Amino acid sequence: MKESELWQRHVRPALKGTDAMRVENPLLPGTPDVECTLGWLELKQAPKWPGGNAPLKIKHFTPQQKIWLNRRHSINGRAWVLLHVQGDFLLLRGDAASRLLGRSGRDDLIAAATHHWIGSLPQPKEFQKCLCPN
Repeated sequence: MKESELWQRHVRPALKGTDAMRVENPLLPGTPDVECTLGWLELKQAPKWPGGNAPLKIKHFTPQQKIWLNRRHSINGRAWVLLHVQGDFLLLRGDAASRLLGRSGRDDLIAAATHHWIGSLPQPKEFQKCLCPN
């Protein structure tokens, strides 16, 4: 599944009512893919999990993205990574994702995720509560 399909089929419907929009910002590399009233969301995916608990390699997870996510988290901003791999959806805080993606395998990423869904994202109200836990 392409990132645009992930957005159209799963993320956009889950963010209904939050004024969610895709962001392409060539002036500030690292800016996440989606902005909405609940914060920022970087979309990442991989076609399959590596064997065992080998580290999951994510193409195009740049140093600028990691810096952006860490900076926003450090000032109590809401910045998340939504990871989709083989039917698993993991919601990771931006700081955790920037530290673990590319270095950790399935079990460790699931343990670090604030939420894990199999098959699809939950209904919009439930998903949106996950982005705004306080």
